[in-house]
Amino acid sequence: MGHRRPRLVVVTGRPGAGKTTLARALADALPCALLSRDALKAGLLQTLGVAHHELGSGANQPATQIFAATTTQLLQAGVSLVIEAAFQHAVWQPWLLQWSSGAEIRLIICQVADALAHQRVLARCAADPTWERMHGSVPAAPAPYQPPQSSFPTIVIPGDAAPDLEMLRRFALMER
Repeated sequence: MGHRRPRLVVVTGRPGAGKTTLARALADALPCALLSRDALKAGLLQTLGVAHHELGSGANQPATQIFAATTTQLLQAGVSLVIEAAFQHAVWQPWLLQWSSGAEIRLIICQVADALAHQRVLARCAADPTWERMHGSVPAAPAPYQPPQSSFPTIVIPGDAAPDLEMLRRFALMER
């Protein structure tokens, strides 16, 4: 992407907000690497031969640690990337601060109404026979979500409409 410091574009939002679809399209448009916490978790569960619920109450912690360490390593190697996860503020703020010492960070928050997000998650569960194995039981209500709150350049986009990829590409690259 032509900068001395790598770019780190964080795509976040509650489950069902459209972040995975957006992150894939944005990584292709920039172009740069894409790293998804859920994809790493799926690979970990595949290797361990277990389902999400078999890992206990801290089921997401190993994948989160791998995701954070991999992001750190890629940034230290000078690799610009798009990362995608439901970044809860309390969990991710320390990592974002650490990454900011070696990268230019941009946050893209996909925002969608609770009801629509939950409807999308339920549809995904119904369409994907492996969903429960990877994510646990089907949620009865929308997942709580507290987006990152920081001074990094941030844009909030509606998750119920097609995003303006060119505008988001310019935002990620700090172009006008």
